[in-house]
Amino acid sequence: MNVVANIHETEALSTVSMPELPNEVWMKIFTYLSYGDLEQTKVVCKHWCQLVHSLQFRYKTKLVITLKNVKNICLAIENHKQLSIPLHYENVELDMYVIKSEYLVKIFENLKSCIRQLKLYNFQLLFVLNDYLPELEVLILMIHCERVLMPGLDKEQRSSKEKINQSNNTSLDLYKFPKLKSLDISFDLITMLGDNSNDFLKNLTLMPFKHLERLSIQFDDILEELVLEVIEGYAHSLRWLDISLLSSPSKFKWQEIVKKFTQLEVLKIDQINVEKWLIDVLENFPKESCLRTIVLGGFPDMDDLLKLITRKWFNSLEYLHLRASRNLTDVGIKQLNLITNKLRCLTLCNCESLTVQGILQGIAANKPNRMLCSLNLNLNNIQGLTEDFIYVLVQNLPNLTTLKLANCDRAISITTMAYIFCNLTQLQHLSLGHYGLSFEDRGNDFVCCEKPVINYMKGLQSLRSCFCAIVAISSLNVTFNELRKLVVRECCNYLPNFVHFNTYFPALEELTFSYWNLKFDCFTELVHNFPRLRKLDFKPCNPISGDFDIK
Repeated sequence: MNVVANIHETEALSTVSMPELPNEVWMKIFTYLSYGDLEQTKVVCKHWCQLVHSLQFRYKTKLVITLKNVKNICLAIENHKQLSIPLHYENVELDMYVIKSEYLVKIFENLKSCIRQLKLYNFQLLFVLNDYLPELEVLILMIHCERVLMPGLDKEQRSSKEKINQSNNTSLDLYKFPKLKSLDISFDLITMLGDNSNDFLKNLTLMPFKHLERLSIQFDDILEELVLEVIEGYAHSLRWLDISLLSSPSKFKWQEIVKKFTQLEVLKIDQINVEKWLIDVLENFPKESCLRTIVLGGFPDMDDLLKLITRKWFNSLEYLHLRASRNLTDVGIKQLNLITNKLRCLTLCNCESLTVQGILQGIAANKPNRMLCSLNLNLNNIQGLTEDFIYVLVQNLPNLTTLKLANCDRAISITTMAYIFCNLTQLQHLSLGHYGLSFEDRGNDFVCCEKPVINYMKGLQSLRSCFCAIVAISSLNVTFNELRKLVVRECCNYLPNFVHFNTYFPALEELTFSYWNLKFDCFTELVHNFPRLRKLDFKPCNPISGDFDIK
């Protein structure tokens, strides 16, 4: 907060009367703004510009270095040096495979005291940058698909790639990242490293990071022993563990290691067809463990698993995500009643063995559940799915801020859409599956609301649906003043046309949609009509397609 205290307030413009609030209050208000809003806030006045540039907001900005912009970034650094204005980015991503190392050195020499988060798609670049990341806290190591990136390389770029690969012969000193707290390693990266992956993991077992709290790693049986050594070494400090098991793990070794997870709060495990392994491992967690988040995928004994989870962490669990719930039955889901006073977020995918009545009994039995604020259900092949399910669900979950329903076409209609908006007054994020509306039905059933629907839409920030819903709601002349992200799926009744819908989405920053025939003139008009649009992702069936960042 010293940074805020040292900022000198500037005089307000004579034509504008600004509230006289402490800097701390303005900073608190700004934390609720998106990146796009913060960029606009900076041009209001010098005082606000200084506040937005303070340390508290720097993670909301990210420098993405690509083959196309790297020279311009170097030029910008030189210009800022001449003006004695240093560039400051805490979050950096190198979104490329091959680049001249001298460019990287120049950029990171100027940013090294600032960078706290780094994402790389080429592990070899870490050798080049080893000496320029003393403040690094978050490291994400991924890879690009070489078959896509390599064919377009010119002679100069191929030469740069060879030089970077040669740097791999030198030793990577992980002790130069003393403040690292989070490490994310993909299996593709480990596979690409080949024999060098053993050296990298062995370096990790030396515990060069004193404060590692978050580890995300994918591995198979070949590397399991080394990975276990790494996890065991950091077991006492880890608060977040995300592992993807690509083969059958060793039960005994895992049982002993998890006994040391006294600080762990988030556990994510992804594996397929590991019968009793997970249950046996979870049973060995220490009594003092207080898991708040559990994310699991691909385990067959869901009823027994859920029984164990709700018994062991009924006092702490707030977020539960079951990626494959095919074997979860109505009997098993009733175990959720034990944690309804704590559980805030619930995700159930592929609920094929559940019934509508079972879901409702598990989520909110006999009385409304006012604690649950996020619900994500994949209702594929669920029994008894009708519009009545939506009505009862909404009645029993009045405080939902996020609602995602996939494969719900039998339950979603204009009427249920209206009911959702009228009753979920705190809703911020809504995602619905496909449903079809006839041209005659657009908006007619919204009159079921006692008050105008617009009163209940002010907080909506993201919407994912087919274009029928957009047409139906817009026919009521409703404005989504807070909507920043809109994803429109393929629609059997309408071809998306957003050119004349800008009045309904004045704050839109990200737009994703499928389009059968997009003309260039429509694209330019779309960008013009949505002045705050930063990202446009469209997937037409003609050669024009892609993902664009709007400058």
